[in-house]
Amino acid sequence: MRLRLEAAAAAARLAVQHGVVPGGGAALLACFPGLEALAGTDEEALGLRILAQALAEPMRALAQNAGFEPEPIVHEAACRGRGWAFDVLSGAWVDAHSAGLVDPLAVTLAALDASVSAAALALSADVLVRHMT
Repeated sequence: MRLRLEAAAAAARLAVQHGVVPGGGAALLACFPGLEALAGTDEEALGLRILAQALAEPMRALAQNAGFEPEPIVHEAACRGRGWAFDVLSGAWVDAHSAGLVDPLAVTLAALDASVSAAALALSADVLVRHMT
């Protein structure tokens, strides 16, 4: 219990210091239009589709863990645009900031950075293993 309170206090401090973004995965889904605007080779397009799928995964997981079908929720979130989030407790779409459904920006950026670093490491290791064999 004490550890949970300390984590909540740390998240609150980060939110005050660096700001907040819409929670429930909505901030990551807000990146979709920027990804769609990027054009490139077939390999780059594949990478962008993989990234888009990964950015939707937190919302998918939240919806599924709450007993909702995730795909319609992710689709609706992408259609609604920035600032909207699906409140899994009420089962309704809400303005994230008004409903208090927010995440600290610093936490979201740290998670995104860690994910990209892990993916880059996995790709690098795969390339090294293929070149060594």
